[in-house]
Amino acid sequence: MTELWKGFSFMFIDGGADSKWNQQLGDAGSCLENFYPGFYSNCDGMDCKAGNEDHNTVWLSTATYNADEMPGRKLSMRRKEAELKNYISRCVVCETIFKLEVVHSMSEQVPECPLGYENVESPNRDIRNPHPGQMISETHWVGFSFWEVAVDNFAIGIKTEQAASCLPYYSPISMAQCDVEGCRLRSDTSHSFWMMDTKNIVKDKQLAGGVFRNDQPPFQETKKYVSRCKVCRRPEAGNFVFN
Repeated sequence: MTELWKGFSFMFIDGGADSKWNQQLGDAGSCLENFYPGFYSNCDGMDCKAGNEDHNTVWLSTATYNADEMPGRKLSMRRKEAELKNYISRCVVCETIFKLEVVHSMSEQVPECPLGYENVESPNRDIRNPHPGQMISETHWVGFSFWEVAVDNFAIGIKTEQAASCLPYYSPISMAQCDVEGCRLRSDTSHSFWMMDTKNIVKDKQLAGGVFRNDQPPFQETKKYVSRCKVCRRPEAGNFVFN
């Protein structure tokens, strides 16, 4: 596998109620080499305007185990650019002739690779674990089954057969909403969706007599309900090198 470039994880542009466009995280186009929140232009006939505060770009944010760890204030590109970039997920684009296969267990157990396939090394194996004892960085690419993100009434999904749907970390906040001035990391109108272990949910919610609890557990207690996943490849992929 040959590394082509590194960048920042771009998700979609929100141009208003009638103008939204998304980019699959599993495609190379989602990894932009430069981060700038207002890189778009709005053209009407011969008149073009740079991105304005009514339009937003949305980026995958870095993982956090506690939403309070994310700044509640908007971070300005002019004054807080270095700090802001620390909260934007990084990505890398690689070239290979071998397809990566992802397996979702739909349970809290990490699945095994299909017969004839082997584990893929974790993309985060050389990154310091940000939450020791809570979010363990694995040697192999195992993670949590990520489905989609939503802002207001707009949502974009991630193809479950793409490796990008297996995120190494489970986080309550998955997106940064940005305009030409900067980015906001926490929003009451944004949501992330994950595949769940429904059997575990039913078992824990059911009480004696068939009655179900309706309480909402805190985020730190929901990790066991999220489907686990693993990314795999053919063994011969490790022996292939581009000239």
